[in-house]
Amino acid sequence: MQSGVENLVLLGSGESFNTTAPEIAHNPSLRTLALQRVFPYCHKLFNIVPDYWSWFDANGSLEGLRYIVENARSIDFRKMEILVPHFICESYGYYREYAGTTPLGKNPQDWDLKYRQLLNQVREIIKVEEIVSTTTKNLVYNAYSNREFMGYDLHGADAYVRFMSDKILYGTVPFDSETVMGTTYKWGLESKLSSVMLPLAYYLKAKNVYVSGVDFVGGRFYDTSKARHAWGEDVEELNPTVAYALSLIAKWAQWTDLHGMKIMTLAPKEVSLLATVLPVVRVRDII
Repeated sequence: MQSGVENLVLLGSGESFNTTAPEIAHNPSLRTLALQRVFPYCHKLFNIVPDYWSWFDANGSLEGLRYIVENARSIDFRKMEILVPHFICESYGYYREYAGTTPLGKNPQDWDLKYRQLLNQVREIIKVEEIVSTTTKNLVYNAYSNREFMGYDLHGADAYVRFMSDKILYGTVPFDSETVMGTTYKWGLESKLSSVMLPLAYYLKAKNVYVSGVDFVGGRFYDTSKARHAWGEDVEELNPTVAYALSLIAKWAQWTDLHGMKIMTLAPKEVSLLATVLPVVRVRDII
């Protein structure tokens, strides 16, 4: 278990990261957690080596893993720590007990040949911490392995229980289906901010949590042409699927007394819909 982080910035891949990254890079009071393809581009474009890097879809880690292996002699990655759920380090079949599909699953051999071999190479370069974890999907398929959560309304009245276990619980939505079909099924509509990054922030015992690059509109900070999400393509305003995803983040903000984190966004409403549910803070004001 980590000792605690005063100011943690969660780095998403949205375009608003372009406006905050230079200030984040020069603020010594901040520690950073990058998700999936945010690394290596946060280093390539802004010279940011995040303090922590994680992923939930192994396919989103491949570029970063290769970047570490190929540049280990010229770039000091030792300040970065990889934090990943234990189930993403095992076989593809085991991973699927916890999570949804991934492009690596099209050819299951790729999981070992393209992903796990790279991960083992990276273990020789920097620290990789496997966190004992579970997910709302695994609660359904392996209930007796998650006895501490059985019988509780983890998404409502008994939400406090999710913060009493030594396991990280990924996800804020009960598992209903891996299919995304409008708003018929909810599980696939959750953003990585509420399903992955905020649980990790809690694991790190973060006090003040700031979000950059989670916008629900626009493209990626490293490729503005890519604007496809589970909640729609080329989103320009609130729609029912975006509103649902945002409501889960608002729920985390309302749980402050349970997890002890104050959650804020660094992007104003002009560039990010996240500002509709979280208070906005400027990087320059964080000390």
